[in-house]
Amino acid sequence: MRKEPELATVAGQPISRAEFDQAHRNQLEQFRQRLGAQFDPAVIDTPAMRESLLNQLINQRLLANVAVDNRFTVSDETLRNTIAAIPEVQDNGRFSPERYRQVLAAQGMSPTSFEAGLRRDLAVARVLEPVGQSSRAPAEVVASLETALTQQRTVQLRRFAAADYRSQVSVTPADIQAWCNTWCWTRLPPP
Repeated sequence: MRKEPELATVAGQPISRAEFDQAHRNQLEQFRQRLGAQFDPAVIDTPAMRESLLNQLINQRLLANVAVDNRFTVSDETLRNTIAAIPEVQDNGRFSPERYRQVLAAQGMSPTSFEAGLRRDLAVARVLEPVGQSSRAPAEVVASLETALTQQRTVQLRRFAAADYRSQVSVTPADIQAWCNTWCWTRLPPP
């Protein structure tokens, strides 16, 4: 039996390649829905985005462990009500079991795995909720933010065409070499 590659381990629990790939597909689909015709996976699917996604999975796993350790749970009724409120699984404003199964099948998920994930997400939300409710910003900070958001500014632009200055610039091979010696070689990691 071949073991699936692990990308990270959190409290002894691995984050598998398959789990990451599923989260990656979901992320790309969310971008596709949000951006429509402007969606270009080559622009969005970068190594930095993949690293960020892995960090999100690690953070989710850490929060899920906190929820388990502190016995944060979600009742079956809360889970049912949350699922029933999802617009994609409703038909004429009411929960449709058939539509629910179709939506999950289209995403390659079973009701059991979806419900376990949703239950975990709701428990994690209970971990974060007290933090969000207890945080307060000082009045001075709030006033400063409100001022910045409602402030009107006048901006003037002035365009400088490179062609107007090209004749005034002369670069010699020695200038290029000096720039490379100070910039290129000092910024590159050692071989």
